[in-house]
Amino acid sequence: AASVIAKVYRDRILAGLKQRYDIECGSGYLSDYKTQDFLKKHWRTHSFLFRKTWKPYRELCQSTLNQYV
Repeated sequence: AASVIAKVYRDRILAGLKQRYDIECGSGYLSDYKTQDFLKKHWRTHSFLFRKTWKPYRELCQSTLNQYV
């Protein structure tokens, strides 16, 4: 039951973000190509939407920093 509640809560949060910022960010799961695309395109401009501990976000930030070293 807890996983169903968590999914419903996540879906509501994403729906609110989509409406508030007029964005298509996918489902929030990395297996979703829309989520992958959103992360790659907007990780800087919408960084406040991403969990900083999320591994794909951290890896993208790190790979960008490594380009300048």
